[in-house]
Amino acid sequence: MVAHVIAPTGSLTMATAARPFRAIEKLPRGTDILIDLSGVERADSSALALVIAAVQNGRKAGQTIRLSALPDHIKPFTEIYGLAEAFDRLAQSGA
Repeated sequence: MVAHVIAPTGSLTMATAARPFRAIEKLPRGTDILIDLSGVERADSSALALVIAAVQNGRKAGQTIRLSALPDHIKPFTEIYGLAEAFDRLAQSGA
């Protein structure tokens, strides 16, 4: 099955982060979703919060969500909030 790709670009901050993730809510149950963060140049903790919300909501909707290309500037947030291992698993196998 080919994954539906969500690929935000540029800044992923409180002001901009919700927009790319709204698309996930509209996808049908069982959709395989890849969140590709390679185009994110700047992010704050709201980006991390939205990825977490997307994974939680996706699981409830029967979706599988994987991460690709978690930028180095987001990784410290995963460590601060104790989520580094969870994000590593998402990057390797999906949720």
